[in-house]
Amino acid sequence: MQLKTLLAFLLSCLLLTGCAPGVAVEKPKPSEHNKPSLMYQPGRRMLAEPKYALKLGVMDVQDKRIVPFWYDADDFFGETIEQGFSTNIYRDIRSSGIFGEVVRIQEQPPATLTAENMMRLKKKYGVDMILLTYINEFYMSRQKTGETRMNTYVVTPRVGLVAQLIYLDKGVVVWAEKVDRKQEEVSDTGVLSDGKMGELSRKVLQDSVGDMKTLIIQTGKVMRRAK
Repeated sequence: MQLKTLLAFLLSCLLLTGCAPGVAVEKPKPSEHNKPSLMYQPGRRMLAEPKYALKLGVMDVQDKRIVPFWYDADDFFGETIEQGFSTNIYRDIRSSGIFGEVVRIQEQPPATLTAENMMRLKKKYGVDMILLTYINEFYMSRQKTGETRMNTYVVTPRVGLVAQLIYLDKGVVVWAEKVDRKQEEVSDTGVLSDGKMGELSRKVLQDSVGDMKTLIIQTGKVMRRAK
């Protein structure tokens, strides 16, 4: 077993048992049918006029997690996690009105963003800027509460993203930020229905992307198309 896989397994056990000795909880399994979806309805337009009257390319996310979503598995949803995150981020950014035009770039960024690589992306997709997003965390944890009732848990999905917005002509990082979000639900057994877990996961992802949009509007540098 590789070191990374072993570490992920050990961390998952700690997160999902809540470090509660003597409490045996059956490992939940995602349904083989009707798996919950990660897809949510994009938010409304946030700006009457775009902050960046430029064409943005939203690149597919890169998954940098160590801990799987639920115990040792990532196959809980109808989509892969990378597909769900990539599609939601693209759709939500496109509907926000922050950029003049938004297209999806269905490839992951090169390992090193050299000037040559940036110009290749600009020429291939006709974009002025690119948005890069990395998933640092996306998992469901379970923590036993300190209440007197037996087997009462707080089940918490968490999302951790690192994103950056780059202006390709100059190679300038216009905006970069780390976003962390969580949702909590109390459960007597520590196990929620597939539907409820899907609902919580969609909500925490939507809130995370919402934070990204708000931060770009509030703290992103203003870049104008070169004449």
